[in-house]
Amino acid sequence: YGRPKLKGRDEATLMPTGQPWRTGADAATVITTDKPLTFGKVVLQPGSYTINTQPGATSWELIFGKLGQAGQWGVPYLPALEIARTPMALQKLKKPVEELTISIDQQGARQRLRIEWGTVSATAPFSIGK
Repeated sequence: YGRPKLKGRDEATLMPTGQPWRTGADAATVITTDKPLTFGKVVLQPGSYTINTQPGATSWELIFGKLGQAGQWGVPYLPALEIARTPMALQKLKKPVEELTISIDQQGARQRLRIEWGTVSATAPFSIGK
């Protein structure tokens, strides 16, 4: 995924509240899995999916989409390719993160997808099927 840097810019402008955001830079951010992944009520079968987010004041939504083509650009947002949304918990970070970071953490028997940039940390728990 593309990892933009804040470079002194206002994070609210880069991650606008209430609008789908490409969650990265340049080419679309893509998650690829060879096992089913379950995010809340959303089940992703093995394959590749785009990741977007919709920032909110108190929570975010993680948006999964179809990968329309290899090398698909991250903007404009293409609502016709959207397949599902799941909520993300939101926390404010004490120390700002300069470069967008997407990671997967172990959380007990489950995992969580974590997106951090600026003073925001948004997480979505998920489980891996067999």
